[in-house]
Amino acid sequence: MIQLSDAGKRYGHKLLFEHADWMLTPEDRIGLVGANGTGKSTLMKILAGIETLDYGSIARTRGISAGYLPQDGLTLSGRTVFAECLSVFEELRQIVQSRIEIALNPLPHLVSIIVPALDEQATVARVLRDLVQVDLSPLGISKEIILVDGGSADRTVELAQGIRGVKVLASAHRIGRGEALRRGIQQARGGQILFYPSDAEYNPEDIPGILTQLLSGRFEAVFGTRNLVIRDLKSHLKSVYGESAGLSLLSRYGGMLISILTLLLYNRYITDTLTGLKAFDATVLRKLELKSSGVDLEMEIVAKLSRQQRFILEVPIQFKARTRAQGKKMNVADGLRALLALFRFRITS
Repeated sequence: MIQLSDAGKRYGHKLLFEHADWMLTPEDRIGLVGANGTGKSTLMKILAGIETLDYGSIARTRGISAGYLPQDGLTLSGRTVFAECLSVFEELRQIVQSRIEIALNPLPHLVSIIVPALDEQATVARVLRDLVQVDLSPLGISKEIILVDGGSADRTVELAQGIRGVKVLASAHRIGRGEALRRGIQQARGGQILFYPSDAEYNPEDIPGILTQLLSGRFEAVFGTRNLVIRDLKSHLKSVYGESAGLSLLSRYGGMLISILTLLLYNRYITDTLTGLKAFDATVLRKLELKSSGVDLEMEIVAKLSRQQRFILEVPIQFKARTRAQGKKMNVADGLRALLALFRFRITS
């Protein structure tokens, strides 16, 4: 506790304050407001013990210490404390301006590769290194790689930050795949945006072929389909799900059901709506104004592109599925959410 009793202070002939009685307790939070020269800084210095009263008294509870930070005099990085505080607003202005420029003027010769990740410490470093090595110069474009973490509890972020040339967006809490992709889209600077998983199931050698189709100007969305290269679906599913007949059947017929429903609801047949490798014209993708936060984002993209009469090209890609023991995350609930999302977006679009 600090207490002023009948306190007064002058500077020359100028009276700053007099007969001031004031008690400051640990629960108090006080701001001093007034014009320049009215004694605010002087009173703060008196409370801190830097200056003394002309009359009256000040009492402090034993053990209390007070500090005073002047707005002038101290410097940080060559600027006063006051100027340093103001610099925060300049940084904020630059961030806002940067986002406006990204939205209005995406770089036409840059592709933004967005990599969502969640607890992928076993594969993320290898995947990012492979992406860094992808050569897009024959296509006349360069690339940026943005990893968006979904709130991993393992070393995913740490490992990603160790890969040179990768921008890492970390999350303090768990977020879904859809929200991770949307965050990546907000930060993407390229005229083209490509989604690429962090699970090492896909082959980066397929990226130039997908971008070639996108850059041709004939297509605004290109999906890499896994279903056109699997010769023996039954054996493939058994290698992924083992002896779990339920999951094998769900995966086998669930994907077909999603494709059929897409045809019935949107007059568009897509063999692999849930593929993790997709590429878009950035302007077209942003105009979809995506809202979903989970796997339903994939359905939202298909639904909105279809409603806008935009053609989706599918290109066969290489694919090596993980087993559940290796960390495969897609489950029954995700499949059901995808199916329900198709109906929801049909009704709400």
